[in-house]
Amino acid sequence: MRKLSLSLIAMVAATASAPVQAQSVADFYKSKPLSVIVGSSPSGGYDTYARMLAQFMKKHIPGNPTTIVRNMPGAGSKRSLNYLYNISPRDGSEIGAFFSQAAMEPILLGNAATGAKFDPLKFSWIGSIDQFTPIGIAWHTSGVKTIDDIKSKPLIIGTSGGGLTDSIYSRLLNGMIGTKFVQISGYKGSTETAMAMERGEVPGYVGWYWAGMKRTKPHWIEKKLVTVFMQFGIDKNPEIPDVPWIFDALKKPDDKQIFRLILSNLALARPYAGPPGIPADRLAALRTAFDATMKDKEFIAAIAKSGNNVKPYSGRQIDVLLAEVSKTPPELIKRVQQAVKE
Repeated sequence: MRKLSLSLIAMVAATASAPVQAQSVADFYKSKPLSVIVGSSPSGGYDTYARMLAQFMKKHIPGNPTTIVRNMPGAGSKRSLNYLYNISPRDGSEIGAFFSQAAMEPILLGNAATGAKFDPLKFSWIGSIDQFTPIGIAWHTSGVKTIDDIKSKPLIIGTSGGGLTDSIYSRLLNGMIGTKFVQISGYKGSTETAMAMERGEVPGYVGWYWAGMKRTKPHWIEKKLVTVFMQFGIDKNPEIPDVPWIFDALKKPDDKQIFRLILSNLALARPYAGPPGIPADRLAALRTAFDATMKDKEFIAAIAKSGNNVKPYSGRQIDVLLAEVSKTPPELIKRVQQAVKE
């Protein structure tokens, strides 16, 4: 009995001292669903993308988890961002889809001014499905053909208001290169502003996305009802190679850096991230699955059928971009903040 007792003690001691086998990524996702928290209302563009991603990405995740999509609109996606950062479990079972602009606001405007309770640099970035190219357009009866035309005579444009919205581009250009944009604010979005152009209320719009106009107003392009006089993407859009690019129009290095700061969120136009602290192996699996989904022919076809684009930006690219943006000199950030207040 004494020998048996000593043997049992030895076995217990050996078991206690042996390393605990970590749960594999596949085992985790076999037992846990993956929730996607969408920071906007159902049926919108962000919601459409998120539901398609959840449908196709799960097959690329080890364990093939069940996916659940939950909408959490409010405060321009900041409600969902605050939840994701402060409340969401940090185990890889929840990720979020939200407006990229809202994610960038703490860097540009500060947490106190925006109601943000998160640090964008600490999210577990997974990737972005699309990249946006804002454009400046003028109605065909305006007489505006180039950006130089707006330096010699005013162009009235419709905008949605203050903050990091479409209005900031024209404000900065007025001060940087001497354009004479005149804003009429209060339009709720691109649909209202486009209707105002068709009614003859405003002859211009700065900040609508090329893909959005191409999808919803193809006849504007076909019938040459508008002139696209500027593109504002962080990179030049190959679909419109003849449209002047903002970084060619700007001459001063500081002005270019300010626009790169403002436009950086466009590279992550449809972003996905998890809370800080997701285990490294699970984050790596989510990033790998996201990248694989961006090459999935069925996913690409489904997105195309919905009239949308796939132009991915990886989680690692987002990490690098945000690290670069966070190093912007304070005096340049103050210029952005001043433009927002104007």
